[in-house]
Amino acid sequence: MTSLVLQLQQKALDTNCSVSDVVRHAFVIAKKLDQCENTQWLQYELEGYPVGYSIPKYRQIPTFLAAQNSNGTWTHVPILDPVIEKMMCFYNCVLPIHEIIEGLKLPPEQLAITVSASLRRFLNERSKPKGETSFIRPYSRGHLNGILETVRNKILCWSLDLEKQTLKGECQMFSSVEKDNAPNLIIDNYAGAVSIGNENTSNVSQNQINLGVIPDNLESLIAALMQNDIPQNRIDELKEILNDSRVDSNTFTDFITSIKNWLSALSGTVMPFAKASISKYLGIDIDI
Repeated sequence: MTSLVLQLQQKALDTNCSVSDVVRHAFVIAKKLDQCENTQWLQYELEGYPVGYSIPKYRQIPTFLAAQNSNGTWTHVPILDPVIEKMMCFYNCVLPIHEIIEGLKLPPEQLAITVSASLRRFLNERSKPKGETSFIRPYSRGHLNGILETVRNKILCWSLDLEKQTLKGECQMFSSVEKDNAPNLIIDNYAGAVSIGNENTSNVSQNQINLGVIPDNLESLIAALMQNDIPQNRIDELKEILNDSRVDSNTFTDFITSIKNWLSALSGTVMPFAKASISKYLGIDIDI
């Protein structure tokens, strides 16, 4: 029977083999080798990264702010405010591999992050001339494909390292000696404060991984927060912040600071869930 490791190499080299299949095969090997960190990384690639976990650098996709013209086309908008620019320049892609593959099938104009009504209000107030303009944050198909290629290449290199250590997984099994000698996958350059495998986030539930929040849909945000036992009075406070129309007296920095202060008062796994939910609603990544 062909070895598990050599089968993995063949799949990783075959561009007709989907990255999802490559990751699933690698997951089997990592599981049989009792490599917890490798297994966890591969599982996150298959199922999506959960709330509260940082993501690898290769999943940070460059993006920018674009405004819709009267003829329906989109124009790049220079950002002078450093706070806004920092939040607009990257999209932390937590999607599972299969959704990224499906995203590559979309037309270019649909590869974009929706900007929420709360954020549009601030941007429109600072536009010249002032008016109601739609905004999005586009990203390229090439960067999505870059995620897939990086994952494929990392797994290929790992399989070669396994073979170099004479680990082949004959008969679909590995000996205890092989398990001890097996090299790890190298997944470096994590973005954010929390690293993969951090036990402080081990209690994050599957429901928290699947946020259920629709961008620019306040009702879906409120519903998600309520389902995760955030008190009604705290939710009412957040609604006031998001619905505040006193644009002239509030800068964007004040707006973000108010959200961060609201998040800071939360505790446990509720805070990272709420942060991710609000980020998805607004269409920006809140950094706290």
